[in-house]
Amino acid sequence: MERDLNSRIKLKDNKIIKKDNKKILSIKRSLIFNFGTMTIPIRQWLYYIIYPLEIKNIKTGIINDNSFLKSKAFSILFMCILDVLKEEKKIRSKFEILEQYDIHCSEFKSIVFKLLEIYKMIFSKFTFEEQLFIRNKRLQNVHGVLSIYDSEKPKVPYFDKTSQKVKVKYLSREKYREILNFFSDKNSISIEILIQKFIKKDQNDYVIDYLEKNIRDNQRYVDLIRKISEEINFKIEIMN
Repeated sequence: MERDLNSRIKLKDNKIIKKDNKKILSIKRSLIFNFGTMTIPIRQWLYYIIYPLEIKNIKTGIINDNSFLKSKAFSILFMCILDVLKEEKKIRSKFEILEQYDIHCSEFKSIVFKLLEIYKMIFSKFTFEEQLFIRNKRLQNVHGVLSIYDSEKPKVPYFDKTSQKVKVKYLSREKYREILNFFSDKNSISIEILIQKFIKKDQNDYVIDYLEKNIRDNQRYVDLIRKISEEINFKIEIMN
């Protein structure tokens, strides 16, 4: 009877371990995916904003202005960062769950939290109206036709500087157009001013330098992913 009881206890423990392992692996995959969404915009688009390419016409030999490319890259990168900030609470909770299993991933966690801090610093530079304008540019560049204009009360996600959180504001169609019309007469000038605000450096602003040195490095990205995978896999082996 004692042997049967021990067998049942062991079986139950094994089921718990398997369940925990499944949970940990799921969080690992989710965090790696989150890290990808946090860094891909920087690794893919930052270069075109900081180092705009000169586009030479093969037939005429004339070097064309490529501000349209920089504008598109900026609007896409900017809104990708907002999407990351929307997930901040979930990202932090995943690390908390891992810590319950004594899995800390200190270096990985430090970089993820540093990115969240930096992305908040970036968005804190921009007013609600500027964020709406950039968002509208991104919608035009990616989707072309905007159904948002047909909505009675367009829904606009934005980063609130005071609360340091992503919020949602509903505008009347008239107010939405009024804000965009403010920028439309000087469209190309406006987007360039906002790009310069994004990349502007001063004594206290290390943001772009940090992103360029730490996140655009693809090998560093790969090494971090490998490191978190090995750390979590090792912990699972010990638990088994």
